[in-house]
Amino acid sequence: MFKANTLHDREQRTGWLFVAPALILLLIVFAYPIGRAFWLSLLTKNLGTNLKPVFTGVGNYSRMMGDGRFWQSLGNTAFFTAIAVTVELILG
Repeated sequence: MFKANTLHDREQRTGWLFVAPALILLLIVFAYPIGRAFWLSLLTKNLGTNLKPVFTGVGNYSRMMGDGRFWQSLGNTAFFTAIAVTVELILG
């Protein structure tokens, strides 16, 4: 009744085979470092000692949210971005 191996299916499989190496490379180059950075952000490590890192979970993030310097730097970044984008739009 239905052809199991139609031309469209073969072309689709061939397309995925051609794209697969690029997708694997993208995962290695982008996804792994982002995942690793996120994992490291969940740990506490004193660089002055040779002790193993301690898992703190979102403790680092909760401490960051309560720090005034974080909010000041976030405001500075937003201000600089708004000024830079405005100037670039005006100058073309």
